[in-house]
Amino acid sequence: MTDVSPLADADRTSRLDAAVAQAIADGGRLETRYPHHAVIRYGAGNIAMHVTFAVLTVFTCGFFVFPWIVWANTLREYRVTLDVDPYGEVTRHR
Repeated sequence: MTDVSPLADADRTSRLDAAVAQAIADGGRLETRYPHHAVIRYGAGNIAMHVTFAVLTVFTCGFFVFPWIVWANTLREYRVTLDVDPYGEVTRHR
């Protein structure tokens, strides 16, 4: 029978760093980061897109407000927490 011992804090942190890097590569934005816990934000929380849609709405005499409403209501923002346990297992919670 093998005895699995907990990982060192540096190893746990590096595993979480790899998971955070992958989440950012998948389109997430890092909201908070602790040594063994991180919160990643996904969705339409991008202010630049709202400014773009506002400018397009002005230049199209209000016609672009309809796609803006659809975009704002379909791309909801959500958060995912990444946790790494003492044995190096990274879990995602929505």
